Amino acid sequence: MPELTPPDELRGLTIHQPWANAIASNEKRIENRAWRYAPTYCGWVAIHAGAATATQYAVERVAEITGTPVDVVMQRSRARSVILAVARLAAVCSESAGATELVCGCGPWAMPGQRHFRLADVRPIPSPVPCKGALGLWRLPSHVDAAVRAQLGERVA
Repeated sequence: MPELTPPDELRGLTIHQPWANAIASNEKRIENRAWRYAPTYCGWVAIHAGAATATQYAVERVAEITGTPVDVVMQRSRARSVILAVARLAAVCSESAGATELVCGCGPWAMPGQRHFRLADVRPIPSPVPCKGALGLWRLPSHVDAAVRAQLGERVA
């Protein structure tokens, strides 16, 4: 598994619940974005659970794909405005961007009309780190970056 070492940049990616928790629990490996242009950045991202409350549609969709009861998905989706995990943004699939149907093989998490961020090497953080999110791929405040790396410890070597 690739290492996350101090020279490696760690960018934040804010994701609404319950999607953020599905990524942190290694169930979801695709993040959908309607960005006009694909990012040029590929590397480590901190999975940030946004401040918004989970929608019923999102909860039901995660429950459907994972086979997890709706009430369990709701319970697991309570963490907000925190870093839950780090993952490696390995690639971006743009085949279905702008399309009305899926034309790629990115799996059940992929949505038509979106770019699909392919995530790998997901590493949950034992104690979520509080942090305000932002749009796009954003730089973590230095104290948040340090807190995330400290919790990952030997698991990133």
